[in-house]
Amino acid sequence: MSNPSDPTRTPDLSSRSASRVEQASDKAPGQAVSRDGSASGTVVHTDGRNSSGTSSTSSSSSSSTPASSRPGSTRTNWTRRRLDELERSLSERDLDILNDVARFRLISGAQVQALWFGDDPAAGRSARRALLRLTQSEVLARLDRRIGGVRAGSAGHVYRAGPAGKRLLGMRRRVDDEPGLHHLRHTLAVAQLYVDLSVGFSKSGLKLITFEPEPDCWRDFLGGHGESVTLKPDGFASLEDEHRRRLWFIEVDLGTVSSTSLRNKLRVYRSYLSTGTEQAEHGVFPRVVWVTPTGERRRHIAVLLQAENENVGGELHRLIEREWQPPPRA
Repeated sequence: MSNPSDPTRTPDLSSRSASRVEQASDKAPGQAVSRDGSASGTVVHTDGRNSSGTSSTSSSSSSSTPASSRPGSTRTNWTRRRLDELERSLSERDLDILNDVARFRLISGAQVQALWFGDDPAAGRSARRALLRLTQSEVLARLDRRIGGVRAGSAGHVYRAGPAGKRLLGMRRRVDDEPGLHHLRHTLAVAQLYVDLSVGFSKSGLKLITFEPEPDCWRDFLGGHGESVTLKPDGFASLEDEHRRRLWFIEVDLGTVSSTSLRNKLRVYRSYLSTGTEQAEHGVFPRVVWVTPTGERRRHIAVLLQAENENVGGELHRLIEREWQPPPRA
């Protein structure tokens, strides 16, 4: 329920091509290119990705390490030639990490490790080395703010796409402001759900097919009076087990949104439900899963959701409790 700092919908870079940088001038800004040079769409993961054997991490060559990684130096001028050299030095896993970071805008070191390296001590060391290398080469950028304070260790560092990473993705080249604490916590909470669905649920037999963070998951439609309306969930997930597929709109509540805003959001869901758009595409309207802290806030939201479910005549909205914790110490 928090608007992202950049409303431009972020593309995916889930495969690499040695000639992607040369082809970048032929594609629209913000559009990723697949292995064969065609435009790529939403990333789809159908397997567990926390194995250290997912992809080997190549070492950066001296030609692809920018001068800006050294203390006291200035930011690298990323020419096409430099980008081409950098891209050739990156592994498939490096590019997949960049893709995840760009899609969620912000992601913690602990979340990168869980998604791409695993949870054993050796995996933690590999994750830290990879993140340091990607930061030094400006593929990623690390925020000054650390979640959980100094005691969180390297797992508390937060990353976004760096100058070189943005160039590789075709994103707008602008200087990003340091995000506020609420926006940071909310963005990382959504990313943590993605981690849980990707890694944790796969162990229970429930497989994540797609996960779209905001704004990719937003839905534009016409209201009852012909006005333009946008439904803005925090995420959209498609999961399946051996029996059926499950579709979820996801709302992450950290206790900062007013009751009036919550009621307005419920009315937008009701209006979108009446359009029949999702039903026509999927055969069913996705269930709206609300993830909220325990305690008084949960009880307050539960009352609102129960009343709304009675209005629509079914269990459209479901509430899940969760205590939001900072990333564990590495």
